[in-house]
Amino acid sequence: MSNNVFPLPFEIHLAFVIIAIAVFSVRFMMKKRSYQIIMSAAVALTLFLHDGISKTMYNCVGVSIFILIIGAFVSCIIDRKKLKAMNANENGENNEDTQVTDKAEE
Repeated sequence: MSNNVFPLPFEIHLAFVIIAIAVFSVRFMMKKRSYQIIMSAAVALTLFLHDGISKTMYNCVGVSIFILIIGAFVSCIIDRKKLKAMNANENGENNEDTQVTDKAEE
């Protein structure tokens, strides 16, 4: 099977993968969103798509990447719902504190 997936040489693909993994890792350290780690794993799996692998292995890697991308999408939705709930709780607490302060001032 010829390498028709990546039009760039392997060295440039490797550089892009390293940069992407570094960016996702730094963002994960800052924001702690699980989809960032899942996406870095999906990007790392693209290194297995090179010349000389069997069609079965090629398809297995493709399915694995697809599953990871779907997992990252689901994780993003779940994280967003948790973040909204946390923000709503914080806003509710802030509103209660403001109401208590306003009553105390009266």
